Amino acid sequence: MKNYLKKQVAKLHKRVKKIYSLEKQDLKIYFFESDKIAYYKRASEISLNFNKNILKLKKKHIKNIIIHEFAHYVVDHIHDFRARPHGKEWRSVMRALGAKEISATTTVMSTIQKNSNNVKCYCKCQERYISKNRATRIKNGTKYICRDCKTKLKLS
Repeated sequence: MKNYLKKQVAKLHKRVKKIYSLEKQDLKIYFFESDKIAYYKRASEISLNFNKNILKLKKKHIKNIIIHEFAHYVVDHIHDFRARPHGKEWRSVMRALGAKEISATTTVMSTIQKNSNNVKCYCKCQERYISKNRATRIKNGTKYICRDCKTKLKLS
């Protein structure tokens, strides 16, 4: 499955070169264990970092997570690190790279974040995990709406 992930990144590099004329950079891929799902790092070396648990997901979800993180890399290089992390530029790149469901990426990622810091909640279409802070806000009256089914999130 790690090879699948690396092949997907290579395909994205080819697509980015065609669409944005962005040359391939030395992009490292790492796997880790923690409560995060994945992240893009731009320090001394540019890297995509994936939680080993994503390898247990369906390929379509893994592909969206890869595209999600790769889109951060592309946006940073196209916009000289000035674009918002999940702003309109990022969403545009996500679509151009073939992400099927932009909001579902976040949903899938939250469902595998089942750790002691997260609280189970649900809407009409699914069950998910949210942070304790967000759960406290819901208890205090803040309304959060599911991007997929447009219904209010409720605590379990």
